[in-house]
Amino acid sequence: MMKIFQQEVLAQLLGMLGVTASLLFVGFEIKQSRDIATAELYLAQAELEMEAGSLLYSPEMLRPVVDKMYSGEKLLPGEQRLLIEYTETWMGMADTTHFQYQLGLVPDEVWAAKREQIRALLEVPCYSEYFGGWGGRVRASFVADIADLIAAAPKQEECEVGD
Repeated sequence: MMKIFQQEVLAQLLGMLGVTASLLFVGFEIKQSRDIATAELYLAQAELEMEAGSLLYSPEMLRPVVDKMYSGEKLLPGEQRLLIEYTETWMGMADTTHFQYQLGLVPDEVWAAKREQIRALLEVPCYSEYFGGWGGRVRASFVADIADLIAAAPKQEECEVGD
């Protein structure tokens, strides 16, 4: 009789462990689904912002400014502003990548490549000055993650880039 009782207790214990493991798995799946849905919403918002930004500037407007920037020629204030507005939209997309990275949906190498793009962008004259006050436009964790890039970027005294 005692042996049957022990087997029943063991069976109940194994059953409870199975139910607990199943519930943990379901909880993990629900969290993962929620994270993916949140990332998709965040991406959709960034895409809308990119679309809205494209109403402000066309490739015909932006390309000459980018070419001038890469030639080392000094940008006029209006050209700087155009480049900054475009870059603000692009950084919103970088923030989206960072958010997906934080959720574990983007591999380390993708985020490392995006950080390298940001570092290269901050080499452009006046960008580090602009990004110094940029933190209020994206998530604080994104700004914190690129703070070292902003701090290491070259500084220039002649910049008059406003927020």
